[in-house]
Amino acid sequence: MKRIFLFVILLLAGYQMPLFCQSCLPEGITFATQAQIDSFQVNYPGCKRIEGDVKINGDNITNLNGLIVLTSLGGDLSLGDATTHWPFICNPLLTELTGLDSICSIAGNLEFYLNKALTDLSGLECLTTVQGDLVIWGNDNLTYLEGLNNLATISQSLNIVFNEELKNLSALNNLVYVGLDISIGGHDVLNSLTGLENLDSVTGNLTLSNNYVLPHLTGLNNLIYIGGSLIISGNDSLISLSGLDNLNSIGGELIIGGLAMNGNLSLSSLTGLQNLLTVGNSVDLSKNY
Repeated sequence: MKRIFLFVILLLAGYQMPLFCQSCLPEGITFATQAQIDSFQVNYPGCKRIEGDVKINGDNITNLNGLIVLTSLGGDLSLGDATTHWPFICNPLLTELTGLDSICSIAGNLEFYLNKALTDLSGLECLTTVQGDLVIWGNDNLTYLEGLNNLATISQSLNIVFNEELKNLSALNNLVYVGLDISIGGHDVLNSLTGLENLDSVTGNLTLSNNYVLPHLTGLNNLIYIGGSLIISGNDSLISLSGLDNLNSIGGELIIGGLAMNGNLSLSSLTGLQNLLTVGNSVDLSKNY
């Protein structure tokens, strides 16, 4: 009888073990070396979800293959470091995100800072939901956002800034919801906002600034409502506001150019705002010349 009882206890313990191993690291983890990534599955067997923040930043990290078992994250995922200042770079040998292929949701922020070797974001194709912010900042060789093709929801803000070689946003074509602000700025070759067609509203502010070769706002064609302010400044090649044709309501300010900002040097027409009915605060159309 005792042997049967012991067998049942061991059987139940064995059955429960996978459940206990589904998540790990509530305090988070920083991967600073390739060896740490390679040994992740050995050090944390059975772990499919890291509950805390995950930071990846190391001079010798070449791949993320050791993280292929992860299916979701309970905190932030940061590649690079927001506190790093030019001319320093982050993850100088990391050219792709293969290894993150199984991550379909992130409960915190998804952040890319100063990853000079990344040319796209391939490896994130499973990702559909970011419950925090999506920040893509200062990745100078990032040309496309391929890898984010299935991203549908960003619960907080979308910030895409200072990515010198970014050409377009077409990989965001399945994005249907951003919970707070959208900021797109500081780009030398971004020539289109195509990829944002599925957004019909922005709850917070929409800021488009210093996109130097952006000729129009096509890609925002289905945008009807902005809850905060619309700020368009420093877009030197912008010739019209075509693309905002369905926008009918702005809850905050409308700033095109603006005394405190850089004007849009080529803008000679407000074509695109013909259906705008209400602006909740002030209107500033200065310095566009």
